[in-house]
Amino acid sequence: MNTFDIEKRFDYFLINKLWPKYDIEIISKYTNKEDQEKKGDYRVGLRNREFNIDNKAEYNTPQNFPIELIQDVPSQNLGWFYKLTQCNYIHYGVFDNGYSVKYVYSIDYLKLRFYDFSEGEPKYNNAPDRFGVTVFWIVPLKELVKRKIAKLLYD
Repeated sequence: MNTFDIEKRFDYFLINKLWPKYDIEIISKYTNKEDQEKKGDYRVGLRNREFNIDNKAEYNTPQNFPIELIQDVPSQNLGWFYKLTQCNYIHYGVFDNGYSVKYVYSIDYLKLRFYDFSEGEPKYNNAPDRFGVTVFWIVPLKELVKRKIAKLLYD
């Protein structure tokens, strides 16, 4: 299963199963690239307030959160960590073998921006079919929870 399929499945799970449980309502889905890079995937409403949420999904990963610092090293294209300037939360889901959701975390993006990065380690991914050489900082989710940057929404 490719990344696009995982993202579609994750969106479906959030919209139809998880968000209704928390009374999260979709106001709009960002469809143009500029809005998606700055704001994320969705504008949502919760208790008379509005938020921008970006959805990230992976499969078969340990309890870590990959923060994309550089999307492509040769072109010096920055990753989502620097581009999402108007995002409030990231909903991060991990799938078991790509078919069922194992867990979902809500990560406070503003708090994440001030994370000191003393925990975790760099990881490089060479994906020539996608973006090229990507640089991530891998952070243990338990650290983000301990520092009240993330909370578990579903497991």
